[in-house]
Amino acid sequence: MICPQCQISLTVSNRFSIEVNDCPKCHGIWLKENDLEKIILQEQSIDKHLKKDSNNKTTEEKVRQNSQSQKRGTRHFLSAALDIYD
Repeated sequence: MICPQCQISLTVSNRFSIEVNDCPKCHGIWLKENDLEKIILQEQSIDKHLKKDSNNKTTEEKVRQNSQSQKRGTRHFLSAALDIYD
């Protein structure tokens, strides 16, 4: 394929299993019909999985923090005896 702007040959690469034609001179990008929609759908799918993973990590962190705060909340058996010095 020839770049419509520069009139030089386009390089072909695959992104997200979609053939992308790009111009090495003007950096223009050309896609086949509906390829942009395919890329957008794949990006949205990746974003959804990343958000799901980050929500799971957030939940795991909350559980870990709660368990740590519960451990910190328990006082040592001698701490009550040493409170008289406060």
